[in-house]
Amino acid sequence: MSDDNPYAAPAVADASAHADEAGRRAFVELDTKELKKLRDASLNIRVLGGLWILGTTVYLVLGATTTTRASDVPLAGVLAVGAVMAVAAVGALFRPVWGRPVGMVMCGVSLLGFPIGTLIGILGMIAFSRGVKLFGPNRWRHGAIIAEWKQRKRNKVA
Repeated sequence: MSDDNPYAAPAVADASAHADEAGRRAFVELDTKELKKLRDASLNIRVLGGLWILGTTVYLVLGATTTTRASDVPLAGVLAVGAVMAVAAVGALFRPVWGRPVGMVMCGVSLLGFPIGTLIGILGMIAFSRGVKLFGPNRWRHGAIIAEWKQRKRNKVA
């Protein structure tokens, strides 16, 4: 008779350990200074995604409460800006291939909103330009970057 327990949980821990090792090997090529830049870019892109969700909410509420008189901003324009912000927020938070160019365009448009929009646009352009490895199918996940950063800080890796 075999010693294998048919009711035992599957050996998933080994698979996740190998996946974690493979993820950690990807960060070996980065020194701590580059990892910090990538972590900062990832955090900034997440914050931009949150700001764009907030902006989408504001534009949709504004679009729902505005009247369409000749002197007011057209309802279709307000709703279109809200929709574009929603697409940019999805791109910034889930980071598909198209998320980076859409985010760069939104940051470019944000440059027109002096003074706060200009500041957000400049910081966003810097974050998106540094975050090439954060987008696409082979992207580096935010959680993995943060975990590597914490481990290096804990081990005092310079």
